[in-house]
Amino acid sequence: MTSPRSLDGDRKMVSDSLRVLEQVAARTGTVVYLEPLNRYQDHMINTLADARRYIVENDLKHVQIIGDFYHMNIEEDNLAQALHDNRDLLGHVHIADNHRYQPGSGTLDFHALFEQLRRG
Repeated sequence: MTSPRSLDGDRKMVSDSLRVLEQVAARTGTVVYLEPLNRYQDHMINTLADARRYIVENDLKHVQIIGDFYHMNIEEDNLAQALHDNRDLLGHVHIADNHRYQPGSGTLDFHALFEQLRRG
């Protein structure tokens, strides 16, 4: 993907947008969910750690992370570890196997991933 801005410009735009969304969420009592996408669909927020960085750096209290197993399988070195490391900010998960079909039809270890989610 090619952006019309520099990487720093892109990061500033994401941070500025998230801060605006944070204000709206605080005012309305809602939550904003930030979903990391794989590198083939986005160049800014690809891992749970990337999402966490924006949340922490901008002190966002009304933003949580969506962990999408499909995207995580492409970007994360260890899916269960990424879930563990970000469990405090994980607000929702999308469940699909490595090829986006139903769980169990591909290669992901759902027993390990569900166990990590259960442990919290």
